[in-house]
Amino acid sequence: MPCVVRLRRFLGCSARNVAQLTTSSNEYAWGTFGLEASSESEGADFNQAAASFPAGKEYRVKTTRVNEQWPSDASYFFVVGWGWYYLISVLDDYARFILAWGLKTDMTAESISEVVEQAVEATGLPDVPVEDRARLLTDRGPSYLAHAFEDYLRMLSI
Repeated sequence: MPCVVRLRRFLGCSARNVAQLTTSSNEYAWGTFGLEASSESEGADFNQAAASFPAGKEYRVKTTRVNEQWPSDASYFFVVGWGWYYLISVLDDYARFILAWGLKTDMTAESISEVVEQAVEATGLPDVPVEDRARLLTDRGPSYLAHAFEDYLRMLSI
């Protein structure tokens, strides 16, 4: 309960301001359940170094043709007065062309499947031999790992 009282000072602040205020003090930390009030006397170590996984200079798998690999991701943003929205997109890696996109109110496996289905219809993927079908490249987020989405991809032989 004291955490809620201490967080009231952030009401009306933008996400950027909240991030700046919370990371510039030793009073709060991002924990398992979001922003948590804490203190060093409770054993919190705010100076602990984070693990680093630097990106490579180039992606190691080069595409050589259209519809060989489809990167897909979801970006989310908050619209004041409306709530959270998710922009889900599927690109062609070789052509760097947006095959399909959708603005959704959730990021479920069903929403992602709808956008992938748009890409499938736009490219005529069902008419392509199975061995030449596109690979779907994702960040392995929860919606992309859902059993329903996995079953959908298996049905398409992707």
